[in-house]
Amino acid sequence: MTTKRFLIILTWITLSFTAMGSTIHWLTFIDTTDPNVGELDVRGRDVLYNHFIHTVNAALAVKGYQSKIHDYYGKEMSPYSCKKAVESLNCGSDDIVVFYYIGHGTRSRDDNNPYPQMLLGTLQEDLFIPLKWVHEQLKGKQARLAVTIGMCCNVAQPVVRAKNGPTFAINYGNVQLTDTEIQSIQQLFLGQRGDLIVSSASVGETSKGCHTPFGDMDLFTAMLCNMFEDKILEQSPLSWEALMDDVAYGVKLVAQENLNSPQTPFYHSNLTKSNMPTKQEQPKPAPPTNAEVNKTGRSSDVNNSQSSGSGQAVIDVDNVKNKLSACFDFVVDTSNSQSERNELAERLKGLFTPDAMVKFVNQDGNMVIDRELAHNFIGRLSTVGTIKVIPLSFKHDGQRITELKVTEIIRKSR
Repeated sequence: MTTKRFLIILTWITLSFTAMGSTIHWLTFIDTTDPNVGELDVRGRDVLYNHFIHTVNAALAVKGYQSKIHDYYGKEMSPYSCKKAVESLNCGSDDIVVFYYIGHGTRSRDDNNPYPQMLLGTLQEDLFIPLKWVHEQLKGKQARLAVTIGMCCNVAQPVVRAKNGPTFAINYGNVQLTDTEIQSIQQLFLGQRGDLIVSSASVGETSKGCHTPFGDMDLFTAMLCNMFEDKILEQSPLSWEALMDDVAYGVKLVAQENLNSPQTPFYHSNLTKSNMPTKQEQPKPAPPTNAEVNKTGRSSDVNNSQSSGSGQAVIDVDNVKNKLSACFDFVVDTSNSQSERNELAERLKGLFTPDAMVKFVNQDGNMVIDRELAHNFIGRLSTVGTIKVIPLSFKHDGQRITELKVTEIIRKSR
């Protein structure tokens, strides 16, 4: 048996389901290989996912939202992959799109807007992509909510031309969310419609890296995650404007008092209040394509680490993990019938060897805190409520999964 056979099993499991419901799409582009700031960005990526993205996905899953992650970093991040990902994204009218960039940025003295151009891992000036162009493209998708965030410098360089578009704190346990936190996140992402674009620094300013409660990383992302986790504890409705005002104030204050250098994030909002949608029908994952199966199957240890250079491997791996995540969403959703949940759980068990282990990773992704036989884990999910299971990586023997690492997000008891 080959690896292709293993992922054909995944296709078989998901074949009877078609894509339904709404989706939150994450497009993250993070420069983790830069010799100067790469290590800061590695940490920034970990914190962004572990303290923001995964938490949001869990809260929206309660509303029936599927999450699709497109995670570009290392060699997979480039102006070409950015342009293609933005232009090819398809979404529905109730979908949510969030673009987040961490890396170098600059601007031209002739740029006609205050937002930076993203270097996206290159020094070729003609390949830089304006953040504003990305936002305009995503606005044009007509999604329920489009958020574009650029964490990069915004200082004018004489060699950079103006562009309107491309020219070519440690948690050692499980993530737990209270009902208040879940409702606050839902209000943030579903209680407003429109678009928001954010820059981590004003014109002429650099974006700082420094020591933060999460470790050494960029100041803006750390402040965003910190403020987000703090504000979702409040009972009052949470808005993007309120969140970004607090983030901007915090960044400005720390930069002035601790770093002796100005950094003032700013944003432009076209958001309006919106009624919360009713519970979406549980989305059903579509099977991977043959091309995705072949590219994903080149390694027996498939995770978010970079593979050897096809330029597409990370996206294929993300796609497979998105399908697994959607299957877990269906199994844990108690609004689905018990018989349907049990049926899918039994099919999922067919993906795993009898002795396959599920390893549970803490929120910060740096420690295995528990483990369980996969068959027992899947059986437990179909009968005991869990908010979200996030596949992080898996190993396989060419036929079935032998090990799966996950983060499990559970509803905190009162």
